[in-house]
Amino acid sequence: MSTSDGPEQTRPLHRLALFLRSHRDEIVALWVDEVRQLPKAKRARRPVLVDHMPELLEQIAIGAERGLSTGHPQRESISLLTSRHALQRLEHGFDLNRVVAEYSLLRASVFTALRGVPDQLSSGEIRYLDSAIDYAIAQAVTSYTATQQRTLKALDKISLTALESGSLDTLLDRLLHTLADQVPAVDTAAILLREGDCLVSHAVVGLEHGVTAPPYSTPIDGNSFSSMVAKSRRPLLLHDAANEPLVMSSMVGGRPVRALFGVPFIEDGEVVGIAHIGSYTARDFSEQDKRLFEVMCRRASAIIAQSMLRERLEESEAR
Repeated sequence: MSTSDGPEQTRPLHRLALFLRSHRDEIVALWVDEVRQLPKAKRARRPVLVDHMPELLEQIAIGAERGLSTGHPQRESISLLTSRHALQRLEHGFDLNRVVAEYSLLRASVFTALRGVPDQLSSGEIRYLDSAIDYAIAQAVTSYTATQQRTLKALDKISLTALESGSLDTLLDRLLHTLADQVPAVDTAAILLREGDCLVSHAVVGLEHGVTAPPYSTPIDGNSFSSMVAKSRRPLLLHDAANEPLVMSSMVGGRPVRALFGVPFIEDGEVVGIAHIGSYTARDFSEQDKRLFEVMCRRASAIIAQSMLRERLEESEAR
């Protein structure tokens, strides 16, 4: 590979950008073959495995087009992508060594693909490529570590809440406060449980002083925000909830809510309820906050299902 430095170092690195785009599929295929050899990756579906790698290559290409004079890769975009990738890997139980290894294998796959390129890259282009991948590794490590610590702390709080709670309603109220306290941007939150063909509110926090939430019920097959979360069986976000007909004002404290994020409680393949958080000021929650809320809701799903079963058994025994 040529290491000569020429006039191209003072110009945008179009050759590097062109190479990454024209060989993207080849690089990703080489990377997938290597990553498949890592623990927990052999059975992963390809979309989950590939995740944000094609987008990362594109962001490096965009940065290369801006030239060496910028001095840095697309830091903000790369940081966002690597943070999402690290969170996704953490969610699937991959350790930090595995995450770092993925980026090292990406670098190796790029250089493998370069071997067949007749128009070789300059040393400046190689340095730029190395700096971008090094930056991605550093951001992934930072994001993974911070999120792991925060997640473990939050899950411990949920487990402690379950141990200290008696009735189902007490449990739900404490769970909701625990969920809301872990996301600083939250202004309002609610938990609704499935009762027959409806979702019924059981806990609400974040209402203004003097405002109480009346009992709220919505059909699961209806068109409310809560119903949409339950029917889709996946997280749902509204950026401007106050102007959406799916939102019931009684569930958000009577104030205009901007961001509204809902997550279903699923246990043994069945939706047992939903939880949602809202913000009066932000149009979105951070990627880390949304992921943390999802993980906490998954842990809470089992606790809620067990509490509901216990309460039904106690009612049956009483009768």
